[in-house]
Amino acid sequence: MTAVTTLDGTTVASYYRAAVWALRRLDDVGVPPKRFDSAAEARWTQFQGNLTWSHRIDLLMRDASARFGPAFQAGTIFDLPGLAIDEPFGPSWPSLRPQQARELWNEAKKAPATEAEPLVALWAEILRVVSPGKAALTRPGPAEQLVAVGPTAAWKVFESFVGQTALDWSRGVHVFADTPAGRQFAGLLAVVDPAPGATRLVGPTGEDETGWLAELRTGTPRVDRIVGPTSPSASEMAALAVLREAFPAAKVESA
Repeated sequence: MTAVTTLDGTTVASYYRAAVWALRRLDDVGVPPKRFDSAAEARWTQFQGNLTWSHRIDLLMRDASARFGPAFQAGTIFDLPGLAIDEPFGPSWPSLRPQQARELWNEAKKAPATEAEPLVALWAEILRVVSPGKAALTRPGPAEQLVAVGPTAAWKVFESFVGQTALDWSRGVHVFADTPAGRQFAGLLAVVDPAPGATRLVGPTGEDETGWLAELRTGTPRVDRIVGPTSPSASEMAALAVLREAFPAAKVESA
């Protein structure tokens, strides 16, 4: 059974801070609608009524989750029970206090334009993801299918996709992630060089510890390469063993 995440204030604030920076990235790379410019401010002022800064951020995250899924979807990130697949939050979601929301908004709005490498490093700092090693992976081929085990490995694989227009992160990679931070971090990577769709996640959910392999087989006809962290957790070690057995022809590399 996956560990139950306690939605304390620090956890929720980290989730939102990472997501608001992702919204800013979408603005910077031209994914509509604009969220931080003067026209967006005018629209919000006209629409706002009794809504707060917390509502504003939640509405924008809800909209962005339709394309980028686990970058923004609290339900997926925190494995919240009983939610429809397209429902990001659910009725019991705690959200942010309005003043907190405004502070996060202003932090992202007032910053210089985002750049890919520093932004990913900022997300890693917020979500406490360990950075990968310096050695580069061999560049994937356009039809190659990869599985990254854990957020550190996902980061390493993502580095090999940056600037490669022939590659599609949302179609060429699955990420095994079994923690909220790992799921959100992997989801956020689809936003950097915006992929056509969301990061494809697999991993244990609720009571189901092994169904992720069947889900992976449904999502890809084969696995050509498996990338794991240099120092895997116990669950990542177990996932690597399962993948090696299931896909014996796949090349295995370390991040």
